[in-house]
Amino acid sequence: MLRAFIIFTLVFIQNACVTSSTVITGEVRERIEFEAVEVFFNTAPDCDFDVIAHINIPGTYFNRASLIDAFRWKAASVGANAIQILDIQPVGVNEMMGSARALRCERAVPLFNPIEKVDL
Repeated sequence: MLRAFIIFTLVFIQNACVTSSTVITGEVRERIEFEAVEVFFNTAPDCDFDVIAHINIPGTYFNRASLIDAFRWKAASVGANAIQILDIQPVGVNEMMGSARALRCERAVPLFNPIEKVDL
């Protein structure tokens, strides 16, 4: 019984400490500016792209805008110039969680980024 309690406690503590995960699947490049990361919701960009990383953030942000900013910061840190939001959903009363892909998009002219013009 004590052994089961210790295992349960260790698993609970480990899961409580996880804030996000980033799985690198492509070539990491030099960090870019946060503002240069374009956001795409559930659609792939209209350019040739490489997937650099898969990002999962479990329930640590209080609103959608802050979660999207977290995705953009993580994408910028691995040199991705685009982020494809795959899923955002509420967890409990005041938290949001989601998953996304960090992409390196190859194009000469950047697209309009609606996240810069819309206050969420």
